Amino acid sequence: MPDHDQLFSRSVRRRIRTLLMISLARFMALRDRGRVRSVTYRDKPLIILPTVYDPIRHWAGEFLSDNLVVEEGDSVLDMGTGSGVQAISAASKAARVLACDINPMAVKCARINSIIHEVDSRIECRQSNLFENVGQDEKFDLIIFNTPFLFLDPKNPWEQAYLGGKNGEVIRGFWSGLMDHLTPTGKAQLTPIFTSVLIIGIGQ
Repeated sequence: MPDHDQLFSRSVRRRIRTLLMISLARFMALRDRGRVRSVTYRDKPLIILPTVYDPIRHWAGEFLSDNLVVEEGDSVLDMGTGSGVQAISAASKAARVLACDINPMAVKCARINSIIHEVDSRIECRQSNLFENVGQDEKFDLIIFNTPFLFLDPKNPWEQAYLGGKNGEVIRGFWSGLMDHLTPTGKAQLTPIFTSVLIIGIGQ
């Protein structure tokens, strides 16, 4: 069993690692503030508007997009859509994709990218704080969420992409509304830690 010094050392290392990650993320946000950038996804441009999270630079979004468990004809909800990269990937098979984000700039960004990637006829972009503006009668075969990965309070729209609240408010809110919006055989697909994927089957 680890002694007190070992536990303290682990706690300190975790805290230092968290602070370094936050510092890096904030540095990149300051560097890119006010800039409209373009990256490449599936051989086409992906526009990144100011305050919108870059899924290519930060790995997890692109990783999730490339490993979705979408089936032909599915109805999909992309929660926290950001640039829309997951919604675009899902739309290659899904009949309908609802792309939601609390950040209005992200909603605009996802809409632009859905047009560039020629899947805008299957993607609806909507501003919503988690399930707040998702109708009670809207059910989905797959709900995607590239989750915030640090438990601190965000200070601006860009930080909402990766800071989930000091007490995990974002994750708690997501779980509390998840079951109400899945079909009887629906699934949720998350990225809890960077390049890992958690798939949760409901009612199967």
